[in-house]
Amino acid sequence: MALGEILELRYGKALSAKNRSGKGNPVYASGGRVGYHDDAVTNGAAVVIGRKGSIGSAYFSETKCWPIDTTYYVDATCTNQNLRWLFRLLSSLPLHTMNKSAAVPGLNRDDVYRLRVNLPNKNEQRRIACILDKAETLRTKRRAAIAHLDTLSQAIFHEMFGDPLEVNAEEAVPFSKMTTRITYGFTSPMKHLNEGIPILTGKNVQRGVLDVENVHYADPKEFEALTDKSKPKIGDVLITKDGTIGRSAVVEIEPICINQSVALIQLEKSRVTPRYVQGLISHSSVQRKFQGMKKGNSIPHLQITELAAMPVRMAPVQLQNEFTSRVSSVERLKVTHRAQLTELDNLFRSLQDSAFKGEL
Repeated sequence: MALGEILELRYGKALSAKNRSGKGNPVYASGGRVGYHDDAVTNGAAVVIGRKGSIGSAYFSETKCWPIDTTYYVDATCTNQNLRWLFRLLSSLPLHTMNKSAAVPGLNRDDVYRLRVNLPNKNEQRRIACILDKAETLRTKRRAAIAHLDTLSQAIFHEMFGDPLEVNAEEAVPFSKMTTRITYGFTSPMKHLNEGIPILTGKNVQRGVLDVENVHYADPKEFEALTDKSKPKIGDVLITKDGTIGRSAVVEIEPICINQSVALIQLEKSRVTPRYVQGLISHSSVQRKFQGMKKGNSIPHLQITELAAMPVRMAPVQLQNEFTSRVSSVERLKVTHRAQLTELDNLFRSLQDSAFKGEL
């Protein structure tokens, strides 16, 4: 039946950041939880759907909450179906593709209402929700394990080298002394293909790892025509410079290419190791420093000229090699956990697909 026959999507209510009390009930925007407030809009638990901006994103609040005016919500007064099942159902639908706005992405609820879905009975809804919740719990635990390993790498760096920015004038060197070049990728548009040379953007540079699965591809002939600054080599370090700035990873595969949202750091190999530089960039004090370097009101940009001039500590190469050895053990564990997370992600998608086809 049509989705509009089993639920109502209600508009959230405006609540500016300055008017939120900071305690009590969660406040949701289209990008997720953004704070707390002592009052609430929903009647108990609710499903929140992004209406403007991050359209179609779905969140579940176990308690009453305040969805702001960039969202829709569904609570017990909007449906007589199981809310956890509805959350899983709405999460599985391609709502993010239903934008009709040329400027700020927007989701029209009438379009959502027309979507047709299978409606199992209440017991089946609870069973489906329970299975998918258990599968999601496994994914969450695996992500948490990877996050702990990220923290361990940072702790090893701090234990061995301390704060890389807390250095006296005699010991300090500009970051550029560790590099032979700091630049960024291509700016002209390229055709996006389903196979070829991976094109990495900012979203593909994660914390300490390059995501080469969720990418578009460049034609090999177009790739050959690119300048070297767009074609990282093994041992280079990449850092996000637009949007969410400061994420970094060591390049371990080639050929790949990068666009202008990613900065390329080529290293002075006789002075520094890639893992040391990536660990330095990831240090909490350096990450805070980056926030002071960013420019731009709508999309933040990291100024690579300021990055080059940033005074840092350059540890002895022997210590850097020891750090690389210790962190390499952690990285091997992370590779194993990421592979297991990929398997769990595939399992979850398979379960979800079967569940809403009535085949679970």
